[in-house]
Amino acid sequence: MDDAQRVFNKIPMRNAVSWIAMLKGYAMHGQGKEALAHFKWMCEDGVEIDSVTFVCALLACSQPCSPGE
Repeated sequence: MDDAQRVFNKIPMRNAVSWIAMLKGYAMHGQGKEALAHFKWMCEDGVEIDSVTFVCALLACSQPCSPGE
């Protein structure tokens, strides 16, 4: 995910596809907290949330958290 994040950071105009790719990538790699942070930033960036985005966010929520989180 480090390489993906570096490429993502270089994208000048991020769209829903680039945001969802990062969101889903982090969620699929068990990094739910990072995925949800990207979801928050996506919303702040004004990207429209659709059903695919919402499902990816739910997937991120299903990831186990560290004790106390």
